[in-house]
Amino acid sequence: MFISEYGEATYCNTPTNPGDVEKSNDLFSAIVGKNIMLEAKELCDKAKAEYYLSENKVAEYNNQRLYYR
Repeated sequence: MFISEYGEATYCNTPTNPGDVEKSNDLFSAIVGKNIMLEAKELCDKAKAEYYLSENKVAEYNNQRLYYR
């Protein structure tokens, strides 16, 4: 599961607030938007490297679950 809404964070027992969910979504979409031309594995690797927000539990939760297979 990838958290993109406040209710999902609550469901996943991830302490946060609506603002942190929005910041996480904004960063993730910016990373994907500027790297959309990459192959899927490269895009995933790039997102794993750049998708970090200090003390943002949603970004931390999502980054731990971001993978390519």
